[in-house]
Amino acid sequence: MSDSPASALAQEVELKFRIPGEDEFNHLLALTRLDDFTLHDKGVKRGEDVYFDTAERNFLHAGFACRLRPRADGAWLVTLKGLHAGGDQAQGLHQRSEVEVSLTSPGPPETWPDGPARTLAQSLAAGDALEELIRIQQTRHVRQVALAGRVVAEMSLDAVLFNAADEPLWLAEIELSQDGSQAELQMCGAALQAAFPALQPEPRSKLFIALALAGAAEAELALAAGEAVGVPDTASADKGGRAPGVRSDDRMSEAGRKTLRFHFRRMLRQEKGAAKGEDIEALHDMRVATRRMRAALKIFEPYFDEDALRPFARNLRRTGRALGQVRDLDVLLDKLQRYTASLPEAERAGLERLRLAWEAQRAAARRAMLAFLESNRYRQFKRDFEAFLTTADAGARPLVRNQPQRVLVCHVAASTVWLDFESIRAYEWVLDRPSLEMLHQLRIEIKGLRYLLEYLREVLGHEVAPVIAELVQTQDLLGDLHDADVAVHLLSDFLTQQTGLPEARAVKQPEMTGVVAYLTSQEAQVRKLRRRVPAAWKRLNAPRLRRQLALAAANL
Repeated sequence: MSDSPASALAQEVELKFRIPGEDEFNHLLALTRLDDFTLHDKGVKRGEDVYFDTAERNFLHAGFACRLRPRADGAWLVTLKGLHAGGDQAQGLHQRSEVEVSLTSPGPPETWPDGPARTLAQSLAAGDALEELIRIQQTRHVRQVALAGRVVAEMSLDAVLFNAADEPLWLAEIELSQDGSQAELQMCGAALQAAFPALQPEPRSKLFIALALAGAAEAELALAAGEAVGVPDTASADKGGRAPGVRSDDRMSEAGRKTLRFHFRRMLRQEKGAAKGEDIEALHDMRVATRRMRAALKIFEPYFDEDALRPFARNLRRTGRALGQVRDLDVLLDKLQRYTASLPEAERAGLERLRLAWEAQRAAARRAMLAFLESNRYRQFKRDFEAFLTTADAGARPLVRNQPQRVLVCHVAASTVWLDFESIRAYEWVLDRPSLEMLHQLRIEIKGLRYLLEYLREVLGHEVAPVIAELVQTQDLLGDLHDADVAVHLLSDFLTQQTGLPEARAVKQPEMTGVVAYLTSQEAQVRKLRRRVPAAWKRLNAPRLRRQLALAAANL
C-alpha cells in the first residue's frame, strides 16, 4: 500500500449539470420530490471560494487544486482536490480524490493541524509560499436527498459568479453521501434530467471554467492535469483516436482530408440511431457532424482542384437540411413540453393544439429524412465520399516545382486564425444597436472560428483551450437568442393561422391563452438575452483573449 501523502485522500463522487437559465433554476428550487427521492431544504450558503497555488503553480502541475472556503461557524475549510477525474465526465459524473482540513484562521500549510491535508500540501508546495490564484463567488441552495429514510446524496443548486459584472452560471450538483450508492446517485440524476430535460451534463469544474474565462495560462495546466475542456470535439475517431491527427507539416489539402474523414466517421456512427429515432441526441450529433464538414470544406477548399469538393458540399447540404428539419422541431417540442409542464391546467389553452401541429410537421419531416437516408443518392454519396477521403492526394491542387508556395498548415494556419478573429472584431462598428439578424450573423462568424480552432487544436496546443471555451459560451448565448426569436415568429404565425385574424386580434382569443402566454415568455427571453450580449462581447474582445490566441498561433 502506498505511503504517499495522496494515498489518504477520500473520493468525491458527484453528478454535475448546467442549468440553462434563471427560470429553470427557480423551478428547481421549488422541488420537494424527484420520483422516490425526497428533497429536504437545508438552507442557503453564500460565500467566496479562493484558490491558492505557489508562484510556480506546483499544485496544478501535480494535478491538484487548493481551495479555501469560509464556514458558517467562522472557521475555514481547506480542500485539496485532485484534477484527475474518474467517472464519465461527458455525462456529468465526476469522481475525484480530495482531503479536507478545518482551520480557525487562514495560514500557510505549516500552520495547519497535523494530518493528511497538511502533509500533502507541504509536499506539493515544497517550501514555496502560496499565493492567490483565482476567486469564485457563489450562492448555494442545499438539499438533502433522502430515499427510504436514508440520506443518499446532497444536492446543491448554485448561482456562480466568476466576474461580478457577468450573468451567473447556474449549476446543479448531486454529491454521493456515505449512506448512498453510486447506482442511487445515477437514479437521482436520471430523475432530475427526466423532470428537467434542458439540463446538460457539465464536464468542467468551476475552477477550470474560471481559469478559462480569465484567460489564465493556468487553464492549460488544469487541462493537462486532467480537466475536461468542455467543447464537443472529444468523440473517438474511426480507430479510437480523439482527434483527426493534423500535423503542422501536413499540406493543407491533407489536413482537410483528415478533418473531413474524422467528422464523416462521426456522422456514420450516428446514422443508425438517428434513423431509429429513440435517442434525439443521435440525430443532433449526426447533424453537427455534417455542419462541421461543411465548415471544413469552406476552409480547405482553396487547396483542392476547383470542382473536387463541389459534389460533396452539395450532398452535405442536402443531408444537413434533411436532418435539420427534424432536429429543429425536436428542440421546439422539447421546449414546449417543459413550458407546458410549468403551467396550471387552466392556463394551457391552445398549447395542445400547438403541440399537435408541430408533431405533425415533425412526422412529415421525419418521413422525408428517412426517405433521403434510404435513397440511392445518399448511398452513392457515402461511397464516393469514402473513396475520396481514403485516397491520398485525391483532388489536391498540384504543386509548382521550384516555386515557394504557402501549402503547409504551418504556412497558413496562423494568418487564417487571425483573419477569422478580425472578421469577428469587425462587428464592433455595428454592435451599438444590432438587429437580431446581425447578431445571428455574428454567431455564424464565431462558430466558424471555433470550428477552425478545433480543427487545428493539435498544432495550436493547449493555449487555444480558453479561447475555444469563450467562443462556445458566446455562441451558446447567441444561439439561445436566435432560438427564442425563431419561436416568437413561429408562435405569431400559428396564432394568425389558427384564428384567421391579424396578430393584434388573435392574441385576444380565449382559446389561444396558453399560446399567447408562451409567445410573451419568448419575447421576454429575447429581451433578457439581448441584455447579456454587451458583457459577452467585452469578454470576447478582451486583451487577454488576444494574447491567448497569439500564444496558440506561436506554436506553429
